[in-house]
Amino acid sequence: LRLYADIPESLYLRLLLLFPGEITLVLRAKENRIPSSLKEHLISYDEDGTPYIGLRAPKLKEVLSFIWALGNPIIATSANYPGKPPVRTLEEAEELFGDLVDLYVIPPKGWKPGKPSTVVKLRLEEGKVNLMLLREGAYPLEEIERALLRAL
Repeated sequence: LRLYADIPESLYLRLLLLFPGEITLVLRAKENRIPSSLKEHLISYDEDGTPYIGLRAPKLKEVLSFIWALGNPIIATSANYPGKPPVRTLEEAEELFGDLVDLYVIPPKGWKPGKPSTVVKLRLEEGKVNLMLLREGAYPLEEIERALLRAL
């Protein structure tokens, strides 16, 4: 998280309570850590020009093991286009994205897709955490709020 996002220590420790999990955190980006060729795809800007990046660590052990084996984060968008529902199967992903994706991962045997991740944007304003729900999902908003209210 702290490699790509600007997070105060007290907030970082609370965010670790939420990770890994079914949550995507949209945090103030460290633009200098993002390759310039990827900025237009990974960074969004507030009306005041503040850069933000969405970060997620999946809960599935097999996926986490794969990421650790790579030694680098996976740079990807959600498995859907903005405003469209996420794909639910490998076949749907291949049909939607085709050759745009470098690698498709076959889900482990018995894996069933669940709800998409909850997406929340966090802004620090005058020492307080401002939480904005961008997409309701699998992680209960009440748990996120409870963890973050104790953050600062």
